[in-house]
Amino acid sequence: MKLALILNAARTNSMILTAEDMQRAERIIVSTEEKMQYTFSGLGKSNISSTLAQVLIELEMTEEITFEELLSKFYGDVDKFGMDRVIETLKAMGAADDIIKGKERIIVKRRKKE
Repeated sequence: MKLALILNAARTNSMILTAEDMQRAERIIVSTEEKMQYTFSGLGKSNISSTLAQVLIELEMTEEITFEELLSKFYGDVDKFGMDRVIETLKAMGAADDIIKGKERIIVKRRKKE
């Protein structure tokens, strides 16, 4: 309700809420809640927790990525051994698979079973 009031005030000088204000507020809240799970990801005691969260987001966007590309993207955060730990953790979580194709190591987002 408060968001609808803010949207109304931004749109008009009228202090009367409309269905449009309420629907727009609802769309914004639903969109925001979808990403709420990422709010505190990357916080924790593990020294790879931040990188783990970032790699998980990367996999969500790309579906698959080579190990070499991951190291290139996150070289400032983690070394090869740390990235190995990240991948092993993602595999244990059921979030990713580690596939060897020729000489390339490819990390693939694991699809959720429906």
